[in-house]
Amino acid sequence: TDLEPWVKRMRSRNLAASSINKIVQIFKAVLNYEVRMGRIPYNPVAGFKLLRVPQREFLVWNKREAQDFLAHMQ
Repeated sequence: TDLEPWVKRMRSRNLAASSINKIVQIFKAVLNYEVRMGRIPYNPVAGFKLLRVPQREFLVWNKREAQDFLAHMQ
Protein backbone atom coordinates (compact mmCIF):
# COMPACT_ATOMS: atom_id res chain seq x y z
CA THR A 1 0.00 0.00 0.00
CA ASP A 2 0.97 3.64 -0.07
CA LEU A 3 1.70 3.46 3.65
CA GLU A 4 4.82 1.35 3.09
CA PRO A 5 7.20 4.25 2.27
CA TRP A 6 5.76 6.28 5.14
CA VAL A 7 6.28 3.41 7.58
CA LYS A 8 9.82 2.84 6.26
CA ARG A 9 10.59 6.51 6.85
CA MET A 10 9.36 6.28 10.44
CA ARG A 11 11.46 3.12 10.95
CA SER A 12 14.53 4.90 9.58
CA ARG A 13 14.00 7.57 12.24
CA ASN A 14 14.20 4.83 14.90
CA LEU A 15 10.55 5.04 15.87
CA ALA A 16 9.51 1.89 17.73
CA ALA A 17 7.20 -0.57 16.00
CA SER A 18 4.59 -0.07 18.73
CA SER A 19 4.63 3.71 18.16
CA ILE A 20 4.29 3.29 14.41
CA ASN A 21 1.40 0.87 14.96
CA LYS A 22 -0.40 3.43 17.10
CA ILE A 23 -0.02 6.06 14.38
CA VAL A 24 -1.27 3.64 11.71
CA GLN A 25 -4.25 2.65 13.87
CA ILE A 26 -5.23 6.30 14.33
CA PHE A 27 -4.88 6.90 10.59
CA LYS A 28 -7.05 3.85 9.84
CA ALA A 29 -9.66 5.05 12.33
CA VAL A 30 -9.79 8.49 10.72
CA LEU A 31 -10.27 6.95 7.27
CA ASN A 32 -12.92 4.55 8.61
CA TYR A 33 -14.77 7.58 9.99
CA GLU A 34 -14.54 9.30 6.59
CA VAL A 35 -16.06 6.19 4.96
CA ARG A 36 -18.94 6.16 7.48
CA MET A 37 -19.58 9.86 6.83
CA GLY A 38 -19.68 9.20 3.09
CA ARG A 39 -16.70 11.42 2.32
CA ILE A 40 -14.66 8.61 0.74
CA PRO A 41 -15.96 5.37 -0.81
CA TYR A 42 -13.60 2.99 1.03
CA ASN A 43 -10.62 2.93 3.36
CA PRO A 44 -7.53 2.38 1.17
CA VAL A 45 -5.42 1.25 4.13
CA ALA A 46 -8.00 -1.03 5.78
CA GLY A 47 -5.95 -4.15 4.98
CA PHE A 48 -2.58 -2.74 6.04
CA LYS A 49 -0.98 -5.13 8.51
CA LEU A 50 0.57 -3.74 11.66
CA LEU A 51 4.25 -4.23 12.37
CA ARG A 52 5.42 -7.05 14.59
CA VAL A 53 6.29 -5.80 18.03
CA PRO A 54 9.15 -7.78 19.56
CA GLN A 55 8.42 -9.37 22.90
CA ARG A 56 10.42 -7.91 25.74
CA GLU A 57 12.23 -10.29 28.01
CA PHE A 58 10.52 -10.56 31.36
CA LEU A 59 13.15 -10.21 34.08
CA VAL A 60 12.59 -11.59 37.55
CA TRP A 61 14.77 -10.89 40.55
CA ASN A 62 16.32 -13.82 42.32
CA LYS A 63 15.90 -14.16 46.08
CA ARG A 64 19.11 -12.26 46.85
CA GLU A 65 18.20 -9.32 44.60
CA ALA A 66 14.74 -9.09 46.17
CA GLN A 67 16.22 -9.14 49.67
CA ASP A 68 18.76 -6.44 48.76
CA PHE A 69 15.99 -4.26 47.34
CA LEU A 70 13.78 -4.69 50.38
CA ALA A 71 16.69 -3.99 52.74
CA HIS A 72 17.47 -0.81 50.81
CA MET A 73 13.85 0.35 51.00
CA GLN A 74 13.70 0.17 54.80
